[in-house]
Amino acid sequence: TQESAMNHIYGLYPPSSRSGVATTEMLNINTCDLGNDVLLAHPESCPALSSEMERLRNTTTYVNYMNQVRPLELRLKQQWQIPSTAKWDWASSFSLVQCLDAEKLPMPPAVDAATTQTLNEAATFEVNYFYTTTLARRLGFGRLLSVLLGNKRGAQNGRNQYKYQLYSAHDTTVAPLLASLSVPCSTYPPFAANVRLETFTIGDQQWFVRVLYQGGTAGGARVPERVLPARHVCLYRTAVDP
Repeated sequence: TQESAMNHIYGLYPPSSRSGVATTEMLNINTCDLGNDVLLAHPESCPALSSEMERLRNTTTYVNYMNQVRPLELRLKQQWQIPSTAKWDWASSFSLVQCLDAEKLPMPPAVDAATTQTLNEAATFEVNYFYTTTLARRLGFGRLLSVLLGNKRGAQNGRNQYKYQLYSAHDTTVAPLLASLSVPCSTYPPFAANVRLETFTIGDQQWFVRVLYQGGTAGGARVPERVLPARHVCLYRTAVDP
C-alpha cells in the first residue's frame, strides 16, 4: 500500500530539479484512523446483506453457472487435497494462481492455461454477480460510495482541500466499485488494478467526476471512460474519446 501511494504521488508530483540539482520537497500525507479503515460490509455482520446474497445464490442464473463449473471445482479439490464438501471460493482460488504466476512459481496440481482461464471467468462471474442488484450494492458497498461521493462534494463546496486521496483495497473491492459505477469488468481485477476518480469542472457551475479503470484499459482493450455529474453518482454518460 505504501509503495503504491509513493508511486502515485511521484507520478502526480515528480521531484523537481533546479540547476541540475535534485531538491527534496515535502508533501503532507494524512491517514485515516484505523477504526475507520473498513470499506465493505461483511455479510456475517449484516443480516440483510447476508439474506440478499443467499437469495442471489439461489437464482437460476447463479445455480446454472455453478453447476457448469462444478466438475472443475471437484477436480481441483481432489488435486489440492481439499474435502469435496468444503466451501469453495472461486475468487480466492484464482487469486492464489495469480500470486504464483506473478512470482513465477510452480502452479498447483491440475492448473494449466485452460484451467487458469476458467478460474478467471468463474472468479469474475462470482465477484460481479453479487453486486448486480441495487440492494446488494447499497448494503455491501454503500459506505465506501458515500465516502467517495462525500469527498467529491467536499471538493465542490470547498470543504475538502485535499488534491489527492488514495484508498487501498482488495480485488473484491475493486470489482464491486466498478459494478456500482457501471464500468465494464469483463476480467478479474489484476494485481495493482486501480480506479481513478477525477473531479473537475466545465465552466463555473458544472462539476463532474471522471472515472478511469486501469488508465482506461483492461486486458488490452479500452474500457469506456465514464463521466458522472457530481450531484448523483448513479447518473453517467459516456465521455467522447479525445
